[in-house]
Amino acid sequence: MAKASTPNIKTTHKILMEVNKNWTDLAKEISYTFQPNSEKELIQLHLFNVIEYLKQRDLGHLNQKQIDNRLAHIEVLKQYADNGIFPINNLKPYRVPIFIDENQTYCAVGFLLKESGFKNAAQEIAADQLLSYLGDIQHDELIPWQQKSGLSLFELALIQPTYGPPTEIKVKKSPIQWKEITTQSGHLKNIFKNGKDQSLYGVFSQNMVSIEHQIKNYTPKTQAWESIGNKIQGEVLEIVFTEHEMYINAFLPLDENPHQILKLANRKWESIAFFNGNISSIQVFKNQLYVLGDFSKVNNKTSANFVVIDHETVQAFSKQIKYNSMQYLPKIDQMTATETSLFLTAGPSLLQFKNDSLRSLNSIPYYNYLKDFAIGGNADTLLVLSSSFPGFMKFFDQHVESANFNNVLFSTTPTYHHSLNYEDAKSVDQFTFISGDFSISTLKSRINQNIRLVKCDRPESLYWYGEGLKVYYNKSFYPILDQGKVVNFLQIADQIYIVKKDGSLYFTELSHVKKEIDKLEKSLNSKR
Repeated sequence: MAKASTPNIKTTHKILMEVNKNWTDLAKEISYTFQPNSEKELIQLHLFNVIEYLKQRDLGHLNQKQIDNRLAHIEVLKQYADNGIFPINNLKPYRVPIFIDENQTYCAVGFLLKESGFKNAAQEIAADQLLSYLGDIQHDELIPWQQKSGLSLFELALIQPTYGPPTEIKVKKSPIQWKEITTQSGHLKNIFKNGKDQSLYGVFSQNMVSIEHQIKNYTPKTQAWESIGNKIQGEVLEIVFTEHEMYINAFLPLDENPHQILKLANRKWESIAFFNGNISSIQVFKNQLYVLGDFSKVNNKTSANFVVIDHETVQAFSKQIKYNSMQYLPKIDQMTATETSLFLTAGPSLLQFKNDSLRSLNSIPYYNYLKDFAIGGNADTLLVLSSSFPGFMKFFDQHVESANFNNVLFSTTPTYHHSLNYEDAKSVDQFTFISGDFSISTLKSRINQNIRLVKCDRPESLYWYGEGLKVYYNKSFYPILDQGKVVNFLQIADQIYIVKKDGSLYFTELSHVKKEIDKLEKSLNSKR
């Protein structure tokens, strides 16, 4: 940071007066000038100049103990200013001092108290005199501490900043246009894709609580739904397709063996396997059906919780990984299949099954701190996402890449986004789509940023907000749905289909998404 040049002193003095009126007669004491671009930089400008002012004072009136304490406080204040984490004003629409904010962030004077062993005194002041200026604060320990600190009451009053109210930023709803598809009678629960012929299938119930479900196939050209097979007296959890067969993961509560895999045969659903526990996932890889769950037996015969079904033959998954001189298969928790790989998780370990061999891919960082996580994939790349960390991680070969998410959550307080729930992640061409239950904006968070997002309908607004579906493109995240929780989504050709929690079905074009994002980025770049 450069020393000030004389022509800038007047402007900087005016800026500092907004932060602390004690700068009134100290224009000649200003050492640093720069144009602050945020509240954080404004407070740093103030504190950097205060520190230089304190360093230049005559210390002849202080004893050695006071001098030592003073120098220690100045060093602490310098570290505090460099860190740049200051209280946030969500209380008043004008600048005020805040001794300790709601996030337990201390003001500069409060921080000096805390770091010198007077944390309780600082907290007591905050409890009763949160917005008080130093000259007005009454506390039994304040003056004795000040007298030993080597800092005068005026210097402490000069240190104490005021903090500005949130800056309002206008945001408009995501401009991505979605077209609704009529689902006719019944409530749409979920959608699935047959990758072979790129067709769309839906699971319908009579209402949101009905036990009876019907699978239907959608034809975009005629916009018609055709029933597939007979009605199912239970839940349809998943639908997958091999080259010639269609399978479903079904929970049939009225059946003696409720956990079953059904296959479509002669326009009817027939059971090909039953399990003595929950089926957590079914996947098709290389034209074979893989079944994973917390069961221990299949058809009262095969003993395993991870099996392969080829036509009606059931076998335990037998591939193993090599560890030192041992061969073993760890307990598998999750799986997802792509065109080229079957990815598995076993605790923090990530495994890849490809070319008829199983190998260790990597481990999930900070696994013990994750409340939950979901996986998705594309070709030989695995995506891992969790509400416990922002963004997602990509695993390929032995490499790990992180896409960090620091967009602002749409709320009245500036906070980092944490999803309530992630449902799925899929990569399509240049895009990575993530669905779930969250609300975000395109505005990026910055440390100590104090902003309030305000909805507006002005088309010239530079920021979007949205819910339920975001896309990662060109190293940034964008909300592409204005409202709703997305239960599932899939891609067919140039179109993205989504089903919301309320059972409504929509689609948009990838080319439209790209066009709108490119338009937004062009507008932002022109303003930078």
